[in-house]
Amino acid sequence: MAVSISTYAQDQLEDIGGEAINSSTFPAALCVGDLPSFDNTGPGTSGRASQVFTNDASRNSEAAEDFVVPGFPGADIQICSVTAIGSSGSNDNIVLDYSARLTIYSDAAGIPGTVLYTEDFPGTVADPEGDNAMLLEPTTEMILDAGETYWMVVQVVAPGRDDPNGGQWFWAGGSGAPAGNPWQWRNPGAFFTTPCIDWGAGVDDCGSSTGPGLASSITFSDICEFVDNEVSCIGDVNVTLGDDCTARITPSMVLAGADVDCASN
Repeated sequence: MAVSISTYAQDQLEDIGGEAINSSTFPAALCVGDLPSFDNTGPGTSGRASQVFTNDASRNSEAAEDFVVPGFPGADIQICSVTAIGSSGSNDNIVLDYSARLTIYSDAAGIPGTVLYTEDFPGTVADPEGDNAMLLEPTTEMILDAGETYWMVVQVVAPGRDDPNGGQWFWAGGSGAPAGNPWQWRNPGAFFTTPCIDWGAGVDDCGSSTGPGLASSITFSDICEFVDNEVSCIGDVNVTLGDDCTARITPSMVLAGADVDCASN
């Protein structure tokens, strides 16, 4: 497939060495997750443009990383915090000076599907140190299903480099190969490269690689509030065995009371 690249294409992808990234560690989250985290810390050596350009919508671009929600099957899980490392190119304080946006998509056969959640965070909250290592803690309840795949997009909302006070943010590559699908990138306004106006255009055309994913981490919390002294046991249970003489026992089959489906043992 032929690739058409604009004169501004140097800002689609940026080589990011260790010295160019102002922070090599993730900030400490105020929210403490109680489930295994998604972790692709790094960073690696390249970054992909991921920004809402307030002075030119044709440049708007999204880099997306997929993740699987941990937890007991059927449990309702909340994202506790998202961290992302990047570089701001010509403006070291681009996040601090403006704002950041977190968007969560459903999975559509290996690419981002429907928008499920989006929230904007003031730059002073997302990156108070001004080091391009963002910490985003959602303030709106967002219930995800344990065991399911979702996609996250982190963007800076700011004018581009042609604005005297603007700049550009690049999401750095992570340190390890993605555990799930190749990360995705798109530019709906076709400013950077025409094949990549939507997800899934191809790994060679849009930079979605089978190599390292995007430098990010997610912590999760189970929103169930099971309290063992607020339930009681069901004395007699009738169980139908399957053909292999086994049966799955769920909490609601043997417990009565509040939030029994939250019990994992």
